[in-house]
Amino acid sequence: MSIKIPLNLILHFVKKGDEKYLKNHRTFGNFSLIKDLTYKTSDSSFHKLDIIAPVLNHENGILLFSVHGGGYVYGDKKYNSIFHSYFADKGFTIISANYRLIDNDYDVSIIEQLQDIVDALTYAYDNRHFHKLNFDKLFLVGDSAGGHLVFLLDILFHDEEARRYFNIKNLPPIKIRGVCLNSTMYDMKSLYKYAEKFLSKRGLKKVFSKRCIDEEFMLKTSPSYYIRKNIKLDPLFNSSSYKDQFLSQSLLLKRDMIANQYDFMFDYCRSSDKKYGHIYNHFNFDGEGKRCNEAMINFFMKWANVD
Repeated sequence: MSIKIPLNLILHFVKKGDEKYLKNHRTFGNFSLIKDLTYKTSDSSFHKLDIIAPVLNHENGILLFSVHGGGYVYGDKKYNSIFHSYFADKGFTIISANYRLIDNDYDVSIIEQLQDIVDALTYAYDNRHFHKLNFDKLFLVGDSAGGHLVFLLDILFHDEEARRYFNIKNLPPIKIRGVCLNSTMYDMKSLYKYAEKFLSKRGLKKVFSKRCIDEEFMLKTSPSYYIRKNIKLDPLFNSSSYKDQFLSQSLLLKRDMIANQYDFMFDYCRSSDKKYGHIYNHFNFDGEGKRCNEAMINFFMKWANVD
């Protein structure tokens, strides 16, 4: 019999660890930061984005649209600030967006989260000249639940059924060069089954929203559904590790991507060192962490046609 852990206790320790990490580590290099731009009519902190840009004459022309993780119920763009500075130091410009977190009291689910992400991307595109953003070489980046959201975002650009289901009527006229994920979530049904081992029914509804009892919702919010339809998809990178507690999600993704012959790169850390666990490359910038982040950069360079 497994022990059910209160979700609030899990989130308490995760937040404590994130805050400690930010306090004890410095960002990389020099960069400019435009912080907390409001991308929606609401002035909520959930509807803010940052623009992180490298120093003048150091730009490589590649733009990353980045979405943080946090199990759908937790997280903030600030917790990815050191990770983003690593890429800004390498010449990348990053748009980092917040979004509403799942809250049953306010009827927020993955559907509303994805709508927020679309609005953030649209705002950035519409204001690209003012903020000097070049969308010619755009990549989507996300970790864990954020990976799930940007994966769905890419799918929206290629599948009418997805646009209808998520009620997305307009998308900005952009070309996405690739999608780069770290320890992504992929299949809602199997993810829910895994979470049942640790969370109470109440906790499950907090993470997956009240709509988790709706079979269509669980199916059509899963990237796996669209991949198994063999829709068109932009080149995709995903990383995971032996110590990643959600490795099974990455292995399901790998199986389906290979079976459907997509352009796909899977970066796998075999180390049994516990520090190389879930999204380890966001917190470790030497050893395996550096190797993984350099693999991401090589992916960006390849599909942006940058020498």
